[in-house]
Amino acid sequence: MAHFKKPKAADHALASIFKTSYSDFEVIFVDNASNDGTADFLATKYSSLRVAKNDNNRGSGGAWNTGFRLINPASKYVAFVDCDVIFDPDWLSEIVKVAEADPRIGGCQPKILSFQEPTMFEYNGSAGMWMDVYGYALNRGRIFYNVEKDIGQYDSKCETFFVGGSVLLARSDVIKKIGLFDESFFIYHEELDLAWRIRLNGYKLFCVPSSVVWHKGGGKKDKTTMFLKYKNNIYMMIKNYSLKSLARYLPLRFALDAISITKNGFAPISAYFWLLRHSKLVWSHRVEVQSKVRERDDEELMEIAVRQPSPILHYIKGYATWADFAGLNPKMFKPLKNKLKRSLKV
Repeated sequence: MAHFKKPKAADHALASIFKTSYSDFEVIFVDNASNDGTADFLATKYSSLRVAKNDNNRGSGGAWNTGFRLINPASKYVAFVDCDVIFDPDWLSEIVKVAEADPRIGGCQPKILSFQEPTMFEYNGSAGMWMDVYGYALNRGRIFYNVEKDIGQYDSKCETFFVGGSVLLARSDVIKKIGLFDESFFIYHEELDLAWRIRLNGYKLFCVPSSVVWHKGGGKKDKTTMFLKYKNNIYMMIKNYSLKSLARYLPLRFALDAISITKNGFAPISAYFWLLRHSKLVWSHRVEVQSKVRERDDEELMEIAVRQPSPILHYIKGYATWADFAGLNPKMFKPLKNKLKRSLKV
């Protein structure tokens, strides 16, 4: 299921996705109120493509929500993908094999490499995403703006805290249980919020590096992007953490964001003002998650998280790679169990 971004990028993405070796899949393309005729062009070029159009731009989550409501009710899995991704033919076969190995796996992501520099991990997603307890994401292959070269160092299939970054495969029944993407995020972190809710509901998430895609995205740092990332990250924490955890972790997070003004301008301040102005909306979404989704306590959920604040570890102590952070918490790395590996042999 893809959503519209750029005409040429969408065409390239669809050309590669229709070469997928997996035998049984459909592609739904959601146009987010573009007016350049791209959707009609693609519908003509790809005869098996299903096209849906939103009346207004509802962001990534809104496009994916529209597409999800159109999938075949019998579909066991759904993949939410960006339209600036190029897919290896075996990407779906590899990822579904892992999902089939354990019914408690609620979602998976592939290894995400840079389209522009194919030997480098891509900024968004890389080889799986973790988090420190203060809400900062830690990618296996990218820590803040330090991106690693892929030399096979992260080719193990393992459990992650988040999945996404441009490709997210999930069990359809799990999405129906926990709810769709939160459209008030618009863009950025909406897939992380969904992934957190999947784990909160009792399921596991995995990265499958034998499944490979190349993303044309990147790490943007303009004012609007930084505002949305700060706002949505804190929003996600308020929604999904228990009150005890919020009281424990938010004060230091506030302090770290205040310090970050020297590096990222007033985006953190704007983000907090937005959250205050929309406090009723934010709190209503929190109540819904805590009452309808939560099946695990935070201590169990945060077992694979880093307990120390990653900005301090990175910018002051020099921790530059995911492997550096994994050394702080051996439970961060949870590979597929041997019995699962044996069950995947073909």
